[in-house]
Amino acid sequence: MKTRKLMLFAAFAVAVSVGCTGLEPYEVDAPEDLSQKIADYIAEKQASQQEGVTEITITVPIVGAEDNTQGWWSDGGFSQYFAVPPGKKLVLEFENYGSGVNNWNNWNVCVAKGERGADGYSEYFVIRSDWYGWGNADYDGAVIEFDYGGGEVNWDEFREKMQGAYVTMTLDHARAGAAYLEVHSVAADGFDIVEKYNQPVPATEDVNLFLVADGSHFNVKKAYLVDSEIAEIPDYPAVSMTLSNTPVAIALGNEDYWGETVATVQFEDGSSTVVAPEDLYIIEPDLSTVGTKTVVVSYSKTKQGKPGDPVAAYYTFEVTDFATIAVTKLPITTTYYAYDQPVPFYTEGLEVTGTKSDGSTMVLDNAALVFGAVQPVAGTQEVEIEFSGVKTTCPVMVKLGTEAIGAPDFTNAWWTTFLGADKPVPAGESVTVHTFVYSDNLANWHSPCTILRGAALNEYAVVRMDNFGWGAGYDGNASLVLESDWNFDLFAANQNMSAVSITVTNNGNNTADIVYNVTYANGESHVQKYLGVTVDSADLQMSIVTEESYVVILDKAAVDAKLTGIEAVANAYVIGGAKFVTLSEEAVQVKAVYSDGSSIALSGKDVEVSIPDDKRVFMGTPGVYADVASVKYKDASGKEYTASASLNIKAGTQDKQTDRVGAADFSNPWWSTFSKDWTVADGESQTVSMTVGSDNLGNWHSPCTILRKADGTEYGVVRMDNYGWQYAVNTADGLGQLGWTLACDWNWDTFMSNIDGSSVSVTVANNAGMASISYYVVYANGETHFQRYGNIAVDSADVQFAFVTEESYLDFD
Repeated sequence: MKTRKLMLFAAFAVAVSVGCTGLEPYEVDAPEDLSQKIADYIAEKQASQQEGVTEITITVPIVGAEDNTQGWWSDGGFSQYFAVPPGKKLVLEFENYGSGVNNWNNWNVCVAKGERGADGYSEYFVIRSDWYGWGNADYDGAVIEFDYGGGEVNWDEFREKMQGAYVTMTLDHARAGAAYLEVHSVAADGFDIVEKYNQPVPATEDVNLFLVADGSHFNVKKAYLVDSEIAEIPDYPAVSMTLSNTPVAIALGNEDYWGETVATVQFEDGSSTVVAPEDLYIIEPDLSTVGTKTVVVSYSKTKQGKPGDPVAAYYTFEVTDFATIAVTKLPITTTYYAYDQPVPFYTEGLEVTGTKSDGSTMVLDNAALVFGAVQPVAGTQEVEIEFSGVKTTCPVMVKLGTEAIGAPDFTNAWWTTFLGADKPVPAGESVTVHTFVYSDNLANWHSPCTILRGAALNEYAVVRMDNFGWGAGYDGNASLVLESDWNFDLFAANQNMSAVSITVTNNGNNTADIVYNVTYANGESHVQKYLGVTVDSADLQMSIVTEESYVVILDKAAVDAKLTGIEAVANAYVIGGAKFVTLSEEAVQVKAVYSDGSSIALSGKDVEVSIPDDKRVFMGTPGVYADVASVKYKDASGKEYTASASLNIKAGTQDKQTDRVGAADFSNPWWSTFSKDWTVADGESQTVSMTVGSDNLGNWHSPCTILRKADGTEYGVVRMDNYGWQYAVNTADGLGQLGWTLACDWNWDTFMSNIDGSSVSVTVANNAGMASISYYVVYANGETHFQRYGNIAVDSADVQFAFVTEESYLDFD
């Protein structure tokens, strides 16, 4: 049996009501007649309760419909209230019977303040027989103990053993302000299933306990009060501390190193609590310099808040001075549906990489980023992403719906937001409503619920997306069939950005079917069916209601816009009489293609471009060249797509350099003679060709390429001889350290002597935050060579290049 977990309470939280929509579906069943062991067990319990016993008259001996058709939280499904004063312990004995269909079709117990429907009523907690519950702010499911006869739970067997089980339930209301629930469900064969739970309740007023039937019923045998067995609540020392949601990086100058960090302290009894920063001892880091920083945190109190031995934890983060940030991995979906309000940007799968002023990079934690909203404007748009003033964008495709239900900030309460008008469903016909769901993913029912009702709003049923419902045509309907293929461990977390189509069919025989077809954002599909809901086929219409979610109504299914493949092209422009275009990986633009014909540019490490050596260099003649490269893209779910790229060479529109750069007598010193600047737009390359005159006295007496912004800020300067420097680094090794790639096929013994008379074509490519510079050189004797620089981080919205030369001259084609 597990070690008992007890909770300590230093303060009491205000209770909050949990409505009937808070039930989660699970699975479980029931057993037979009782053995002598049960009688012995009862006798043993009663033997210690001879004095101070207050008998309670049973006024509701049968709880729930005896054919086990009782619906959840419905009339006839509640026991009487059993008031438990502070300092008293309630003992309640009853026989449990269930339908055997689900785990929760057995006993359920609620401990509450007041009575249902009365002013001030609220629930402290609700516990089911199958190790599940919910409650107010003090509820902690981790404290539930469940002992299945000392072994692993067999849920099929559980449902059998619970049938006819004799249940002894105790609730000890300790004067210190806590309720301790202990339940023994003893099967006919003597098998004892034990469940325990405890949490804070008021120390000075009664609490009410009542049983709730759900596809189950109970025969209540006896109830009585005895004195509390708990004199005081034990205290426990802290044993460990964990830190979550810690920042990965903050900008230089930002003093908030804590951010959204959550400190959780674990105590010896197995319980835990979140501790506010002001209750922690924190050794603060030096934030005045860039680099890796460490924050050390300690806590030195017991569970009841008394001084105790400290526990400590730490986390590290980077203080950075990012020059740029860029999206290096698209989110799992980039197609949005909106109506008349902006919707939240969905970040699952998104990767944003920052480039520091020294050229090094790091992946940012999405929690450290600020995201813009997706605007309700049809077409492609850019969503702004910001890290401490440094910005980038992520492309998304937006399509408009015909209506919306709920609130984009998920503040809509239950039964407040509905489909604009009910949709009639004539006998023998079906109606389908296509939706796109945004949800806070905090509960199963934060998704569209379907209402079946008549024209006078008389309800037949309300059904949720998660295999649960209620209503006159639902409760007690023996012919009703529920089918689904959910994994309920993942259900709630996958609701957001789901495409949901709801079809209601009027069978014409006073029954109706509801079918949910659901496609998660990751492409996984599921179905939920309710078959045979009792209705009036002559008077049937459907509506939709939602809670803490935002549902956009569409004229066709959103699943039509899922990713179907990729396409790739390199757009190259030749300036003046440029002779040879070099194809680089950075020049290949890859787009994700969707089934509705839309497409969005891809970038980042999940795009792999392979170019054969014989497809690197092309004559500068305009035209389309097929199969110049192969491309692979792996989406966030791991699915791989491939495509072949084409090269589209076009005549450029930018003016060529007409004047010679440099001096015919080679007298021009370094950084004195420059060409004009040419712009390279995102997703294209530009090529310039020239004939070089040189004194052949130095490798660098040849054309050097300057890559920079429009304001003159340099990304880097590279020479024709496998050497260069990045702005503020000024070392050859620095390029490799920055992640740049350098490649060439020079014969250094003959390089310098062959510069004069060479024809040099330089291609600069710019694509989604990365650039490349490629030299293709033809010596006067016809020998050819190449020099390439790649993986250069840039701001793709601002890329220019120019040439400078020393003791040489350049005549442009």
